[in-house]
Amino acid sequence: MEAAMKRTSIIFILIGSFLLTFPPTSQAIGKYKWWATNQTSGWFRNGIICYGESSNTQTGLKFNFSYKLGQNKKFVSLGNGVSISGDTQVDDQGFVADTEYSVDEYGVPVDEYGDPVEVMDACNESDRVAFISPKTPSAPGAYILKLTVYKKNGSVYWTDEYQILAAYTGAESGTNFFTNPPNIFFTDQTYAYLTPSNGIKGYTSKGNPRNACLLIYDIAVKGARGDEPIKSSDLISSAQGGFFGANVRSIIGNAAIPTAIKCAPWVATYLW
Repeated sequence: MEAAMKRTSIIFILIGSFLLTFPPTSQAIGKYKWWATNQTSGWFRNGIICYGESSNTQTGLKFNFSYKLGQNKKFVSLGNGVSISGDTQVDDQGFVADTEYSVDEYGVPVDEYGDPVEVMDACNESDRVAFISPKTPSAPGAYILKLTVYKKNGSVYWTDEYQILAAYTGAESGTNFFTNPPNIFFTDQTYAYLTPSNGIKGYTSKGNPRNACLLIYDIAVKGARGDEPIKSSDLISSAQGGFFGANVRSIIGNAAIPTAIKCAPWVATYLW
């Protein structure tokens, strides 16, 4: 795709607020250049990708969003749409205000109960073109997100792909990630020690023990502070005598620290 078509921004809407941020070139220190996510701002939550306006990125272009999770080979469609101007007003889910809501006597969008709805420009600058996905996946894991834009005759005009990390707890299998976690499991006694109150699931939906590194990953995600990149060496150090280690001990027990250290390099790769 031409240089002019480089992605310029994605809007991240923090839960409970409307704080706009810009995507860093990489939020993780590891083998992958994750585009963006964290455990409190749902990845791609409002489904909007913005490009600078050019001959290839205009309003009125038909497109499709699709994704594949982890090592899956098949893309799953999220739906089709038509590109719109970046100054189009949308809500925090990416729904266009003009079509989703009615307005009150002052021209303010209101919901079905007549309460005002907070809206914003789809893009941070008016000369951008917005591509809004009809749906957004929410399961934890590593995704390839594909945007396919079509010509008027229905043939593919251009495509773009993004590596997106959904750093959420509860993944049941290593197939949710680009590479499987180390094949490590705790003892039966350790899984029995876990209680629902700590918020870490010890078993899959089928009743099988979850991979130990996935449990360690969940603890790292739950205890993460801010969006600073995390090195595996920092995570190992924290497991040995820092905040991360304290969390592991309180949730799983002292015996889990050696496992946390073994899992740390893999865990750090899948943090932002």
